[in-house]
Parts: sequence; C-alpha cells; structure tokens
Amino acid sequence: LLDRLLAMKNVSLFNANYAYIIVNSNSCSVDGVTLIVSPGVVLHDSHGKSYTANDEGEVVIDSIAPDESVTLLKHRNTDFVKNAYPDWREYLNLVFKRSLIWLFSHRD
Repeated sequence: LLDRLLAMKNVSLFNANYAYIIVNSNSCSVDGVTLIVSPGVVLHDSHGKSYTANDEGEVVIDSIAPDESVTLLKHRNTDFVKNAYPDWREYLNLVFKRSLIWLFSHRD
C-alpha cells in the first residue's frame, strides 16, 4: 500500500482545454491509474484507443511507463489542436501590441 502511495505521489494530472495529460515521473511503471470524469465521457489517446467512463465516472489507464506521459483527448477530431499555435497574423498582432506598449511606456 505504501509503495502505491509513493508511486502515485509522482503521477501528475494536467487538465488542458482539449485533453487530460497524465505524467508518470517515477522510475517504475504505474498500473491502474484511475481518472475521475463525468459518467459516460469518452476520451481518446494518440493511438486511437477509446476510454469510456463507467457509471461512476472512472476511466482506468492500464499502465504508464516510467518517465512517460499519456494524453487523453476530449474530442476524437484533433484538427482543432493544430490551431492552438498562433499563425503569422497572430504573431504580427502580438508584436504590434507590444511595440505600442513599449512606445507609450518610454515616452517622456
């Protein structure tokens, strides 16, 4: 029991807008990691495997290897993920806004 508690201490969960990211920072694999979500939610990993939450909202990940992360997407369609990074218009807008801020903050 204590070994399991120590292992789970080094497992982190990050909730992004589009996915849950589970990171195992241990030097050993961790089996049976359970994620609690709403009942009936379907999550998808990068290999196309689907995980469906049971009636209690439990999603069980079989095993996470040492120093590995598992990303469970909230939507099967991952086209929106590629749009998470700014394109050249957004970069130009950021540079322009930062230039204005710098200009007005350095006026005498």
